[in-house]
Amino acid sequence: LLAPLHASGFLAAAPLARSPRCAAVVSAESHWMDFLKFGGATPPFDVLSKTQEYVAATASAASDRGEYLPAPETYYADDYVFRGSIVGPISRRDVAETQKSFNLLGAYPDIDRGIFGLTVDPQNPYRVFFFERWTATMTGSIKIGPLTLP
Repeated sequence: LLAPLHASGFLAAAPLARSPRCAAVVSAESHWMDFLKFGGATPPFDVLSKTQEYVAATASAASDRGEYLPAPETYYADDYVFRGSIVGPISRRDVAETQKSFNLLGAYPDIDRGIFGLTVDPQNPYRVFFFERWTATMTGSIKIGPLTLP
């Protein structure tokens, strides 16, 4: 099964991960984000609390390891695939490995993600929206691909 991915005006095809939590069927004519549809089911857990736990785990992972990382991989399904408009599809393990090389906390040791406004999406009870207003002081270097800044 393939789904179109739009990246910078180009169209590419990528295999879809099959997840039992995903009730939507995505066809070649569907929008590439249609796999996020939940099929009308009610979550069997408190989505807002789980999101708050995830946000706390992300902050904890950063401070414990001295680097910014996504929350521990246990928060992602084994078949998790990140699909962005430019980046992806990449697996959960690839996401974690990519994040490790940035040295974000080395460059910005006082980083504060400033997370606020958590709210459950009224159209999809499995999704929580929130804002991040990042603040930090750059005191070190950061690696972005082959570049190291400053």
